[in-house]
Amino acid sequence: STEMAEKLITDVAERAIRLFICGVEQKQGR
Repeated sequence: STEMAEKLITDVAERAIRLFICGVEQKQGR
């Protein structure tokens, strides 16, 4: 169904955002 796909996309997007933020913070030396 579409709801399953949307939930999957949302979960993947949130993980990608967290990984991106972690990488940026590490570059800044925090």
